[in-house]
Amino acid sequence: MSNMQHIATAEVGFGLDVYNELIRAQPNDNAFFSPLSLLLALAMTLLGAQENFLTSFNESCHKFYGSYLQLVDFKNKASECELIVNNWVQQKTNNKIKNLIPQGTFNQLTTIVLVNVLHFKGSWHKHFRKSATAEKNFKISQDQTISAPFMNFNNEKIKYYYDDTLESQVLQIPFIGNTANFIVILPNLTKTSLPEMKKKLTSDVIKKISEKVSNWLKAYIEISEEGVEAAAATAVIGMRTSSRVPSLPRVEVNADRPFVFLIKESTLGAVLFMGRLKNPK
Repeated sequence: MSNMQHIATAEVGFGLDVYNELIRAQPNDNAFFSPLSLLLALAMTLLGAQENFLTSFNESCHKFYGSYLQLVDFKNKASECELIVNNWVQQKTNNKIKNLIPQGTFNQLTTIVLVNVLHFKGSWHKHFRKSATAEKNFKISQDQTISAPFMNFNNEKIKYYYDDTLESQVLQIPFIGNTANFIVILPNLTKTSLPEMKKKLTSDVIKKISEKVSNWLKAYIEISEEGVEAAAATAVIGMRTSSRVPSLPRVEVNADRPFVFLIKESTLGAVLFMGRLKNPK
């Protein structure tokens, strides 16, 4: 395994640790974050952890992470510094993230701020037809159901398999160029639950997902008909798939309940974004 592959594997494990902490803190909420973005920000912090703020720190950040250092006056112009950061993040995320830094966050005690942004915009390998979108029921919990838009996509191949370890259905939907995939992990509630499935979701399991998926036909998915745009902001999907092929068993995947999803880079397997959908509204 190459160094880059080791790094990607470590990044997946790190992402799972962060994910577990997020859902422990907010058990009833949607969760969405970028393991890669967070890991890069922490790595940059490590470079400056020993008061290395001068030329060597700037050069290292630029060499390893393509970033740069900007000197600002936290003591006398704290609000202006907040505006600088917020405007930069808003521009880099195509206006998806606004006011990352709340007013009053910076003050005379602030010494350094490291900001990392990961913006992803991917179009599906083949778009879904808007005319096929229909309202279906999504079961948030045993006693709460809401209506949400589901989209229909017929007669196209989609990668699918049933994971016996997770006791879940797994769908992998490619973006244009096959450089990244949108992955849905839907627990089989007759055999397991979302919390139980989550306990079995290790970095090794995530790594092998792309190796296991096999081709299948006919799918429903909701995010947008064209694709996905993410910038550490919530993305919501609802899905239903079905298949009827002679000599093959009929499989139905109905994502009408909470599930885990990933946006995964294809070459090394790094997880760009990860989350859990509890409520599509």
